[in-house]
Amino acid sequence: MRTVSPAMPTTGTATIEVGKAFVPKVHIKADVLKMFTGPTTVRFATMNVVINGPDAVRIADNQAAGMFTIGHIHGE
Repeated sequence: MRTVSPAMPTTGTATIEVGKAFVPKVHIKADVLKMFTGPTTVRFATMNVVINGPDAVRIADNQAAGMFTIGHIHGE
């Protein structure tokens, strides 16, 4: 398991304004290809069943290396 903290999108301001009666919504993008092409290339011929162990760690490392990004945030 990994904890990731994707960078906030840059829109020219450092502040995100949220309306008083609104719950902000964060849209997270996942680039699934990066799960297989991150720091460790995943080849199904050699890594086709992953439940735990070293292969699961490699996949988790790939995911943490940039698979997730914040697309945008709705503030109103």
